[in-house]
Amino acid sequence: MAIAAGLDRAGAARHNLSAVVAMNPSCQFDAMPVGLAVNTPIMYTTGAADVVVPPATVYAVWQATMHKPKVLMNMLHANHFEPMDYCVPTSWPAPVTTCHTIFPWVAYFLLCHADKNEAACETIYGTGPGTLCHGGAGAMYPGGCQAER
Repeated sequence: MAIAAGLDRAGAARHNLSAVVAMNPSCQFDAMPVGLAVNTPIMYTTGAADVVVPPATVYAVWQATMHKPKVLMNMLHANHFEPMDYCVPTSWPAPVTTCHTIFPWVAYFLLCHADKNEAACETIYGTGPGTLCHGGAGAMYPGGCQAER
């Protein structure tokens, strides 16, 4: 995962990073420090049906990330392959008939932080209807959408 590559302020500056998206990140918990040194805006994505990297793992990494802004997006019914199954019904591990749309939300997150686009930031961090955690992204696992700015 990119955290191992050094997402502290010096690492972010060295790599010219203004935001990071960690899709289904797998971490080795015995090697994970308490309070991850991530000083770059980061979005963690997962799916409630992911059996490769369980959502609880992603949630634990999100919780260990002390720096804000940080976003957690746990889509209901999405599996580990959701980014590749964009708007395609899947049958593994269970039949899914809804269309997962993760990419627009990743784009809004990156526009917010890399382009300093305030409308995109409102779409991610806002509380109005149609924002990320308030119905805009579709069905989320209960408590699985959190955006802290």
